[in-house]
Amino acid sequence: MGLGGAIYGNVDRTHTGSLRTIIDPLTTSQVISVPHLMIGDGIKPGSVQITSGSLNYSDDLNGNLLQGTTKSGNVFYENGIIVIHTESLFSDITLNFKNTHVIEEHEYMCNATKYEFNATTNHSVLSNIENKTMHGFVSSSAWNPYVTTVGLYDNDNNLLAIGKLGQAIKKSEKFDTSYVVRFDT
Repeated sequence: MGLGGAIYGNVDRTHTGSLRTIIDPLTTSQVISVPHLMIGDGIKPGSVQITSGSLNYSDDLNGNLLQGTTKSGNVFYENGIIVIHTESLFSDITLNFKNTHVIEEHEYMCNATKYEFNATTNHSVLSNIENKTMHGFVSSSAWNPYVTTVGLYDNDNNLLAIGKLGQAIKKSEKFDTSYVVRFDT
């Protein structure tokens, strides 16, 4: 049996696995169990395509596996399990599907008062590195540093994430400044 999965429709993968067959007195059913590493958070509804010889199956977005318009099985999307009810057993099938992966977006508001972060740690402001003398422009009242990076820390002051700004923002000594940090996990 060949298993194929398309992740977000961009990556095609072919895997070989075994087909587990369950036989009961009334019907013959075949169960396909897709490994968790292939399905991510689940099989995307409406993406299942199974072929075996001249037989073609697809799902209907509701967990039903159809051969044409006839219900021939079930798809358990979250578990990666496909059950085919058939009178003849398949020895070789091809399974194509798309998987899902939930991406969570996090958003944090970082506030800097007008009195905070008014200095720089950039060594380029030093005219003499050995005695740490600064260039004259740094002591000017018109000079303010630019913010290029925002760090997110936990309550124990452990650095958890670093956000790089797309463009440096001049730090104001007259107003508080807020930075919105968004990231996906």
